[in-house]
Amino acid sequence: MGIENWILKFADDTTICSERSEVKDCDKLQQDLELLHKWSIDWQMQFNTDKCKVMHIGRHNPMFTYTIANKQLEAVKEEKDLGVIIAEDLKPSAHCTESYTKANHML
Repeated sequence: MGIENWILKFADDTTICSERSEVKDCDKLQQDLELLHKWSIDWQMQFNTDKCKVMHIGRHNPMFTYTIANKQLEAVKEEKDLGVIIAEDLKPSAHCTESYTKANHML
């Protein structure tokens, strides 16, 4: 398929990860998104682009704007992935707070 970045799959969830140090790395990730989109059309398993998001991690991240099917992906500061809240600073505090709150409501 020609994808250069890491792809993680679980059931119907797909995550693509990229380490970027230069703008050309952002271009490679965008190209991979375009390849994934083409693959999804070819195999009639299209992505719900309304649910597709991007999280920029790291202080030196260029905050590139990514698209799928000419639709700009929403940039988020945290996202729940397989039941775990991931934050852009990679600190577990948001997940721990939610878990603590849920545990107290069960008492």
